[in-house]
Amino acid sequence: MEKNPYSNAVNVSLEDPRLNEYRNLKVPKNDSQVFIAENEKVVQRLIESNLPLKSILGTKESIERNCEFFLRQNIDPSFILQISEENLEQLVGFKIHRNLLAESYIPKSLSIEQLGSEIICLNRVHDAENIGSILRSSVALGIQSFAYDQYTSSPYSRRSVRVSMGNVFNMKIAKIDSIERSIDLWKQNGYRILGTSLQTDAKTSIPIWDFPFPDKWVLILGNEAFGMDQNVLDLCDQLINIPMDNSVDSLNIAHSLTSILSISKFQNRMKHPR
Repeated sequence: MEKNPYSNAVNVSLEDPRLNEYRNLKVPKNDSQVFIAENEKVVQRLIESNLPLKSILGTKESIERNCEFFLRQNIDPSFILQISEENLEQLVGFKIHRNLLAESYIPKSLSIEQLGSEIICLNRVHDAENIGSILRSSVALGIQSFAYDQYTSSPYSRRSVRVSMGNVFNMKIAKIDSIERSIDLWKQNGYRILGTSLQTDAKTSIPIWDFPFPDKWVLILGNEAFGMDQNVLDLCDQLINIPMDNSVDSLNIAHSLTSILSISKFQNRMKHPR
């Protein structure tokens, strides 16, 4: 029987400097060059991705539970840091589901020229869990290109990564310094710039099912409370809305995106039946 190379791991102490990025995870580390994957499934997806792994942290039980997976992925045993469940909770500041985390380096931002023909772009979106849901829905509905401005929270924050269920690892991601310059460049390259709006913007906005999606588009989603910046809204080629009943005037930003992308996917299937 093949020897388990992870069976001799020794518990690390709370003072070990290799644990620094795992400390007090509820406190954002805005200048950090790494991100934390939390949750066993998310850790597994990180390992399966092409992103460079820095370390894996878990209890003896969680490491043993995943040892066959680690073996299949050729994980270097030196990357494995073992810790007691009590110390793990003390280290990160809360109880971790399935007691497994991992640390990886934040990828370098792509240029917008490296993105695909269908792009989701965020303008001043702050809530990390909303961003994670947006990423998960985008990948589920066939979108793999994502851009965000300097006022939007990082898609590699711990909560975004967790809520995305690791789907952030499958995205082409660009952080843009100027959304206005990016829109101008997209337009030069044949993209149609779309913005979301409420039904009350009826003079300039059309229902989503009346809009024929072009082959190349950028869909801009604005701040959860205030929508897109006015200068960004003014640069959109078309505003679209989701008609709603029963006096409901708005949806959560991630739910809205899922509805819009479902219509886009349906239209694409009708144009290109399998």
